[in-house]
Amino acid sequence: MEDEKNCQLEESKLTNFLIDFNSLIEEYQSQDSIKSIIFDKTCSFIIKKKIISFIDNLNQQFESLSEDNIVEELNLTIISGDNIDQQSVSFLCDNLLLVSYQIKRFALHIQSQENLGQEGILQIGQSISNFQNLQELKIQFDFNNIREIGISGVCQSFQNLSYLLKLTLIIGWNNMIGPQGAKFIGNSFIFLKNLKELDLQICQLNNIQSEGAKGIAKGIRNLNQLQKLDISFLAGNSIGQKGTTSIGKALQYLTQLQSLSINIGLQNNISSLGTKGLFQGINKLQNLQILHLQFGSFNNIGLLGVQEIANSFKNLQNIIDLSFIIDKFNSIGNKEVQILGYGLKYLINMKYFSFTIDEVYVDFDGIQGISDGMQSLKNLKSVIIIIQIEIFMKNQIIQAYFDSISKNPQLSHLICDFKQQKSKKQKSKVIRKCVRLVEFR
Repeated sequence: MEDEKNCQLEESKLTNFLIDFNSLIEEYQSQDSIKSIIFDKTCSFIIKKKIISFIDNLNQQFESLSEDNIVEELNLTIISGDNIDQQSVSFLCDNLLLVSYQIKRFALHIQSQENLGQEGILQIGQSISNFQNLQELKIQFDFNNIREIGISGVCQSFQNLSYLLKLTLIIGWNNMIGPQGAKFIGNSFIFLKNLKELDLQICQLNNIQSEGAKGIAKGIRNLNQLQKLDISFLAGNSIGQKGTTSIGKALQYLTQLQSLSINIGLQNNISSLGTKGLFQGINKLQNLQILHLQFGSFNNIGLLGVQEIANSFKNLQNIIDLSFIIDKFNSIGNKEVQILGYGLKYLINMKYFSFTIDEVYVDFDGIQGISDGMQSLKNLKSVIIIIQIEIFMKNQIIQAYFDSISKNPQLSHLICDFKQQKSKKQKSKVIRKCVRLVEFR
């Protein structure tokens, strides 16, 4: 009977095991030894401050992983407030070397470590360079003040990762990498010729400015195998018109790109000229199927930027999924909404459409533009329209929109928020004609 239970345990090996070192330490203190743990493919560690008193057992765990030769994915999280020092980092890096040859997917998240320092980050970068069979890498630094020296050490590790297919690099709040740190990131991309997916997020208080964005753009243009790109410049990085235009110029080299997501946070001051430059690159991506765009407040997209966005749709007829979020204070009004709406008619293969705009005056012409543009979109399955305005919108304006929507019998999901009450008659008309509709709000 006992053998049968063991067999059942063997068959139900965990695919994602999480070790909380505090609980292990408590067990270690109450017993002379810790029972062996079965790992299958994935191993995750949360490293807390008591690691220093527990280093012998940590070493045993890594030796066990290296001997079993079954762990392909390793996730490490150093949590906020535990102040791991350089001694701990050195020991951790030594242990990572034990499993470096077998790991294919590695994730590292370091949260708010005041004592880690730039030297500690450099050690971690050197350690990552030993993972030469790595296919997927995720690195996230939050509130670590790594600055340009720290990020340079991490980026230097990329030159040994020639098999890397997917990279997620999140430079969280208050790391102050500046323009030079952003250039280090861009320069490192030359080593990643086989990269298929890139997710790059530069969060607040990194202040990369336009020169940093240019450095990143210079590196991106080398990634000609890229199929998916997610890139975010969040609030206060001040990439400006020139930085945004440089990103647009780089995009035109990514001819294999199928999915693109761009998030430009508030007060990056990209202006209408920057928006135009960005979309002059995007409209060259004829293989693009997914396009998600978000513009934070105070970027001043304006009429010129909107006209370029709408014109670019002529060359993006393979788009099946389009998402737009435009926050307030972007020089967007009724005319701009109308122009965007008219541009939709070119996206004849689109199935999923989401459009959110904040605090913009929209009257009949704006909604009519969206309605007219959507009349040509016979493949639509999901529509989300959210226009956050406080003014009163007359029923005939809403009616024009629903008249257009009801001509899409394939529609299965519809969410509309005009901050207005829609009549039961309008609702029933949509529901009656869209026979596949399963969600309506």
